[in-house]
Amino acid sequence: MLIPRLWIWKRIIVASAIAVQAFMLHITPFLATAGITPSCIKSADSVGTRYSVVVHELSSADAACQSQLGWPLQSPEILSEFDLPAQTWLAGHRGVDLIAHEGELLLAPESGTISFAGKVAGKDVVSIQGMRWLHSFEPAVTSYGVGTTITRSSAFAEVRGSSDHCDSLCVHWGVRDAAKQYRDPVKMTRRSKIVLKAL
Repeated sequence: MLIPRLWIWKRIIVASAIAVQAFMLHITPFLATAGITPSCIKSADSVGTRYSVVVHELSSADAACQSQLGWPLQSPEILSEFDLPAQTWLAGHRGVDLIAHEGELLLAPESGTISFAGKVAGKDVVSIQGMRWLHSFEPAVTSYGVGTTITRSSAFAEVRGSSDHCDSLCVHWGVRDAAKQYRDPVKMTRRSKIVLKAL
């Protein structure tokens, strides 16, 4: 009975390996678009047929993996941090303010398209629609039209114009997901490793 059992286990291991490879082929393009390279994806250590995805943050010294988002400024300094209120109607800070000067170039945190450029309640705003996130910057102006494709880290606008709290001191960077929920952009600038864990 030992040989048949070994044969069965061998079949299970092979099938599991095929399942992992298929899963990796499915998610790798998506992760790459989000800025996560294949070298940042680690397969499960044990055999299984179902897997969960776990994200581990890495130190800034680990250059093997790329962050989900890049910084929109060459030398970012945080003036005011993200502070999401408990309820949508409460006061808070739905983004992060970065120290910036008038005329400073803004760099695309991820590849996407210009989705808005103009005035919002008197504020000069430029927005980029990425694969997963909608980025808004103020005060910002751009010479690009809506629909223009922008690549990650390329200059797409400059800090200029009117803002309700930044003006010439800073630039406000807001990020929303597909459900229009605000997210902390700073957390997504940290490098992370994707690990597949057997369930």
